Amino acid sequence: MKKILVVFAVISIFLMVSCRNTIATQESTENVPYETVQGYFVKNDADLSKLKNGKIATEVEFSTIFGPAAVMGLNGMPTTVDFSKQYIIAVVGNKTDSAVTIVPVSLVKRGDRLTFTYEYKVGDKQSFTIQPSLAIVVDSKYAGDLELKEVE
Repeated sequence: MKKILVVFAVISIFLMVSCRNTIATQESTENVPYETVQGYFVKNDADLSKLKNGKIATEVEFSTIFGPAAVMGLNGMPTTVDFSKQYIIAVVGNKTDSAVTIVPVSLVKRGDRLTFTYEYKVGDKQSFTIQPSLAIVVDSKYAGDLELKEVE
């Protein structure tokens, strides 16, 4: 009888510890707010090797890859970014003659790791080529190792 009681106690302790670890992991997940950058295009001579992990921390880095493209209308000015308080996460696709849109899905922080999930939507063929891109602005207080993840 004592052996059964000891085995039951060990199993109970194991279950409590494993449940507590699951709850702690779930609590550390945080949705990070962001704003989509508008009014920029990928420069033809951009060195995309500088965009290794998708994070752009300075205005100089940003301006070597993106150029402003103001348009007429109410929301025609490019998004302003204060690099002293914010940074950019960017995804740039390959040049294509299809209508491609890169859509943000989520930005989640788990511990010291940020995961930016996006969707790559391919449309009809066009008579010209584009280089699709997506850039979002994130507050610097949400820093961490960045992982880019495409929805399949």
